[in-house]
Amino acid sequence: MLKTLNVSKADKIVILILALVFIVMFISCGDNTDTKTNKTKTDSTKKEDIKTENKQSDKKPTEENKTDKNELGMSTGLPQNFPSDIPKPQNAEVTGNISTSEGTNVTFISTDKISTIVDFYKEQMKKNGFKELSDPDYIMSEKGGMVGWEKNGKKVTIAVTFDKETNKTQLVITYQ
Repeated sequence: MLKTLNVSKADKIVILILALVFIVMFISCGDNTDTKTNKTKTDSTKKEDIKTENKQSDKKPTEENKTDKNELGMSTGLPQNFPSDIPKPQNAEVTGNISTSEGTNVTFISTDKISTIVDFYKEQMKKNGFKELSDPDYIMSEKGGMVGWEKNGKKVTIAVTFDKETNKTQLVITYQ
């Protein structure tokens, strides 16, 4: 008999965000062929393209424009309201964030393994006064999963997956 999983809207959003991150990664791993000339771009032509794009947009990569949005509607950088009691993952860089009516999702890419990240969060969240939630939807394995915490009505969910191709871990922190 199959067990039906009860998945909340927030969990569905986290899964959707993870799927979007993987789609973006897959699309960005395409070939380096310039469709106009059908020639493969070299590193120097890629750099020229970036210089041209920067001149055209008149934007220099600064802290000021870290709130720019990509084609998926995700803002770059950490959101301004990122809670101080939620630790940022070690050995990771933020890839974007998006806020919805269900909460804010912040995505990271880390060089750490899933177990290292989960152990870090379990320790730090407990130190910061969060209680780990025991929900059947929160499962974790060496391939990934989800875990959640709550404190004073604030719910935090962390979803992690490991990308064998890049040897990096994808991490999505959702807070409400």
